[in-house]
Amino acid sequence: MPRLPGYRHAHLPARVHAIARHLSREVLIFLLFIAASAMTLNIFMQARGLEEGQPRFGLASMLDGSADQPFVKRQLLPRLANFLTELVPANERDAFVQYHLDKYHLKDAYFGRARLPNAGQETWSADYALKYHLIYFFMFASLLGTLYLLRALGHDLIPSDNPLAPVLPVFFALLLPLSYLHGNFLYDFSELFFFSALLFAAFKGSYIWWLVLLPLAVLNKETAILVPLLYAPLLYSNCRSWAQRSAILGSLVLAGGVFWGIGQEYASNPGSDTQWHLFGNLAFWTQPASYFLWADLYAPLIPVPRGFNLLLIGAFSLLVFHNWRAHPLVLRRLFWAALLINLPLFFLFTYRDEMRNLSMLFIPTYLLATHALLLYPNPKTPSA
Repeated sequence: MPRLPGYRHAHLPARVHAIARHLSREVLIFLLFIAASAMTLNIFMQARGLEEGQPRFGLASMLDGSADQPFVKRQLLPRLANFLTELVPANERDAFVQYHLDKYHLKDAYFGRARLPNAGQETWSADYALKYHLIYFFMFASLLGTLYLLRALGHDLIPSDNPLAPVLPVFFALLLPLSYLHGNFLYDFSELFFFSALLFAAFKGSYIWWLVLLPLAVLNKETAILVPLLYAPLLYSNCRSWAQRSAILGSLVLAGGVFWGIGQEYASNPGSDTQWHLFGNLAFWTQPASYFLWADLYAPLIPVPRGFNLLLIGAFSLLVFHNWRAHPLVLRRLFWAALLINLPLFFLFTYRDEMRNLSMLFIPTYLLATHALLLYPNPKTPSA
């Protein structure tokens, strides 16, 4: 059998072992990511479910377009679920649900069983069951995809030989339920996915992906129209060619069209574009007790720091701001941009300490915390 020049048979076992080690590591990371995503989704579903029975923003009203503004405008997952359900013939849906879906007992586990339930109830039909399962799967897939995107971002931005580096996204998922105080919504996990995907595409200079990702992100939640401002420090530094600039401009035009179109479609629905909470928030944040609150967000009777609890904020602040100048400049700028955009919106339009509405800060904060953890053994490492 002919051999390639320089080939040595003795090297074959070492290569096989290297491939086997790589595959085993990837399988273990995959299982960890699966477990972390499933755990986070399970906590979310046990706490609020899909808000079934809530006429203003429950699943049924989101699916049929009767929900209040601004919730009804967040139509990516509802429309995708409606579209895929239509692919199953109407006369076969009962059998499809009974044969393929009922065995997973999603209805028994979550439907109408949230710890913080709504007063109303929704009818569990074959159509509804299909859409319920699809939304559930989309949420899980968004979480899992986010973890892999965070891993990729960390690998590119924070090169490290630390064996913990590939699994640090698990900590992101494990801590995410701390933001669930007043309930998450079906579009929150996909929002994090789009934030991560758009940032990863920008870091790679692959702005052609923005033509798809940004309009979809706006259809998922209209505040994604602010992403170009959110990532402006990165766009300014690495958007050099006319092709890249044209892709960004095109994505803005498409996203603007989605933003306008969805607003026009649901302009007659009850509600408004925003919910004003400034004065209630001022009353809440001027009370010292607001910084020492706890809640059983993970399991009953197991309290964890809630919202702006000083223990929680102090831990994150220490990770992010200690040895601040050692962090890569681009990460520092992304953090400040997110803070300047997200914090005013949080205090104006968010109800008290509903931390999920600081989602624009989640990815930059995670990356800074990751850099701090990986930098800790050698704090004199120069910044990128």
